[in-house]
Amino acid sequence: MATGIKVEKIKEYKKLMFFMLLFFINIGVKELFRVFNQSNTAVYVIILFLSLLSIVIIYPKINKKYVHLYFISLLFYIFLIISSFSNNNTEYGLQKAYLGLLLPLTMFFIFSKKNWKTEEVLKFLVITILFLDFITILMKIRYGFWSRSVSFGFLGSITFGWLNGMAFLGTLLSTQKGIKKIFFSLFFLLMILWTGSKGPLVGLIIISTFLFYRYSRNKNKLLIFVLSILAIAIAYIIIIKYGENIRSVKMIIDFINSPDEYMEGVGQGSFGSRLENYKYSLTLFQNNILLGVGFGNWQGDYMNYLYPHNIILELLSEIGVIGIILFFGLLLLIKYKNPVSLIGLFGCVTLMFSGDFSYFRYAFYLLLIGHYLSLNENTLYTTIF
Repeated sequence: MATGIKVEKIKEYKKLMFFMLLFFINIGVKELFRVFNQSNTAVYVIILFLSLLSIVIIYPKINKKYVHLYFISLLFYIFLIISSFSNNNTEYGLQKAYLGLLLPLTMFFIFSKKNWKTEEVLKFLVITILFLDFITILMKIRYGFWSRSVSFGFLGSITFGWLNGMAFLGTLLSTQKGIKKIFFSLFFLLMILWTGSKGPLVGLIIISTFLFYRYSRNKNKLLIFVLSILAIAIAYIIIIKYGENIRSVKMIIDFINSPDEYMEGVGQGSFGSRLENYKYSLTLFQNNILLGVGFGNWQGDYMNYLYPHNIILELLSEIGVIGIILFFGLLLLIKYKNPVSLIGLFGCVTLMFSGDFSYFRYAFYLLLIGHYLSLNENTLYTTIF
C-alpha cells in the first residue's frame, strides 16, 4: 500500500515538472528574441525555424477534436505573417505573431498528449506561480524590493501581476477548502498590489465581480462576505503603511487629488497617455479599415509606444476588420465550460489594459487547456469555497 502511494506521488511530481516546463517555455521564449534583438536577420531565421518546427510537430498528428481550432489558428498565423511583411517593422510583427499565437498552440499540442484533470491543472498552476514568486521575492530583497525599475524575478511588473492574478483565480476555483485557501488567495492579491500595475488589478476586479455574482446566492455567501471584509482591511493597512511605495495605490490617491492631470495629454500618470493611444488607434483603423496598417506597425513615425496597450484596438488598427474576424473566429471555436477557461479569460481582460499581442500567449495557452478539459470532462465551474 505504501509503495503504491509512493509511486503515485512520483508520477504526480513528474507530471508537475512537465507542466512547469511547458508553462515556462510558453512565457520565456521571448527572451530568445531579446538576445538577438540587434540582428533582424537572426530574428527572421529563428522565427522561420521555430514556425516550421511547430508546424512539422503539430499538423501531421492533429487530434480530430481540435482540427478546426488548428486550421483557423494556422490561417490566422499566415495572415499575420503576410501582414507583418507589408510594413517597415516586420521583425516586431513576426515576433508578435509567433509568440502570441503559434508558440502557445505548440505547447498545447504537447500538453494534450497526456491525460489531465481540472483539479491537478489548477494545483500545478498555483504551485508553478508560487515557485516564481519565491524566486522573485528573494531577488527583489537583494536588488530593490520597492523599486519598480528592478524586474520582478525574470518578469516585468505587468506580467508578474498577470500570473499572480491567474494564481489567485486558480486558488479560488480549486476544490481545496479551509484557511490555506484564504491565505494563498490573499498572498497572490498582495503580489499584484506589490507590482503597482493597474491592468492586472482591474482585470482581477472584473473577473472577481463575475465570480461573486455567480456564487453570491449559494450557501457560502457569508464566507465570501467575511473574506471580502478581510481583504479590504488588509488593503487599507497596506495603503496607510506602504501607499507611497506602491505605484498603483499612489496613482489612485494622486488621481483623486488631481484627476485632470491624468485625463489630459500624457498627464502626470498613464491614463492620459492611454487615451491618446486609443484615439490614435481609432484614427489608424478609420484610415485602414479592411487590412490595417500592417501587423506590428502601430507605432509608425509618431508614437513613443510600440502598441496601444489594448489588444482589440491593436488588432483593429494593425490588421483591420479581416484580421479581427479571424481573431474572434478563433476565440469562438474555444469552449468555456471549465474553470481554467475563466483564468484564460482573465488574461484576455488584462490585455484590454496592458501588453501587446505577444502577451496573448499567457491567455491563449490557458484557454486551450480549458478547451481540452471542457471536451474531456463534464464538469462546469467548480465551487469557490
